Amino acid sequence: MAEPVNLKDFLRTLKLGRIHLGQGANDVAAIIGEPDCVGGDSRKHRWPTIWKYGDIELLFDYRTRQINMVVINFWEQKHPAGGASFQLDPWIIKGGLRLDELTCQLDKEGIDYCEVEPINFGTRELLVNSAIMMIFSDDPDEWRGWTGLCKLCISLPQEPAPPPKP
Repeated sequence: MAEPVNLKDFLRTLKLGRIHLGQGANDVAAIIGEPDCVGGDSRKHRWPTIWKYGDIELLFDYRTRQINMVVINFWEQKHPAGGASFQLDPWIIKGGLRLDELTCQLDKEGIDYCEVEPINFGTRELLVNSAIMMIFSDDPDEWRGWTGLCKLCISLPQEPAPPPKP
């Protein structure tokens, strides 16, 4: 049976149903089954670190095999789908969603957010619930001829690199 997921709840709880950051691959597979496709493996690290379920990508740390990032890329102006494993209620989330449309709904729902300095030129970025980055394109020439929501991402904080040896 598909895992029910509401993206409004995800913005509040940081969980996709029973799936969450830091969860092990075996637990993920037990809850939602095998992914639609995998990637991210290499000759050195043969275990695939990217599991894709419809439009939802779960990225795992290759050492711990725990989820360290969840990404939804919006390649089209449509609501995301969760494949056969997620019964996805996108709420208002879809490719091309305007920033002002989202902030209006976030205000109505009492979900915290703030606009942050964008990393990429021609984008605006909204940090939702102190953990979810939502990236909006402001340049139609850069993003498939349209503007609006193009990516949603949540990740665990990166551990700092050890200092260089003297």
